[in-house]
Amino acid sequence: MTFWGIFRCLSIPVYMGYLAKNGFSMENSGVELAAEYRESIGDVNFSIGGNFAFLDNKVTKLTDNQGAYVTQSISLTSHDGGAITQTAVGGRIGNFLGYQTAGIAQTDAEAAAAPLGGLYAGDRLYEDVTPDGIINASDKVTLGNGLPKYTFGFDVKADFKGFDISAFFVGQAGVQIANMLHGAIYDMRYHNSTGIVNCSADLMDRWTGSGTSNTMPRNNYMAPISNDWFSDVYIENGSFLRLSNLQIGYSLDQSLLSKVGISSLRFYVAGQNLLTITKYSGYDPEVGSPGQNVLSTGADFGRYPLARMISLGVNLKF
Repeated sequence: MTFWGIFRCLSIPVYMGYLAKNGFSMENSGVELAAEYRESIGDVNFSIGGNFAFLDNKVTKLTDNQGAYVTQSISLTSHDGGAITQTAVGGRIGNFLGYQTAGIAQTDAEAAAAPLGGLYAGDRLYEDVTPDGIINASDKVTLGNGLPKYTFGFDVKADFKGFDISAFFVGQAGVQIANMLHGAIYDMRYHNSTGIVNCSADLMDRWTGSGTSNTMPRNNYMAPISNDWFSDVYIENGSFLRLSNLQIGYSLDQSLLSKVGISSLRFYVAGQNLLTITKYSGYDPEVGSPGQNVLSTGADFGRYPLARMISLGVNLKF
């Protein structure tokens, strides 16, 4: 079990410069396991090794008893309704906080009956969680968390008469990603002017009439910005399995090499980030903490994906 203190910036006069103090404390507990198996069958030698870790995170203290929670903005656009994470004592650090959607209004009558005013057919509906007949910040709920509960990795190695192969896999599970690009590429309206911008091809499946869609609202310049509010539609499964490294090689027979004064000669082809299995629609599910801010863990602002690399090489020893 590990206890951590997290530094946060304090609001102080500009002339005093920069000051940080312990903003809150948290407790991490979990299990980490590792194992390896080796075997030889005839001329084939192989090994399989792996590790698995489970993490349970809980905030234990807010410095100076500052309210019941602290928040962190993760907004990417000006029309997402104030996207935030919330950190409260007894909960996990950086929970995504937003609205729960209730489908798309299929008729003007259904839109008029909604607790959020100013809607028309094709606009997004939200759950009145409180319920008090209106939709406001009190209706926001925890939508997920960007800190993985499970992380794992495993490697496989084998060799046979000069040939060798090794593969290394990594992954995570029990984690959500807030795809903040959703607010930018799922709305063609340029909200700071009167023009339009490029968008996701998914808008081809937008609402265009009663019964056409119950997940994607109408794409209309006059549609309300509430259609883009930070909600469960931004949240995606962040689990993945990635083939991080793969290498295949061949070593020439040493009895032949010794005749020309060479100790060993190996040719190989290697690849990095060759394959990622995930349901996440963004560039890369391995989001981490943008700007090294732990309160923003799991928020994806369009992180540049890991490059896929293939290389050829020779190992020569005299």
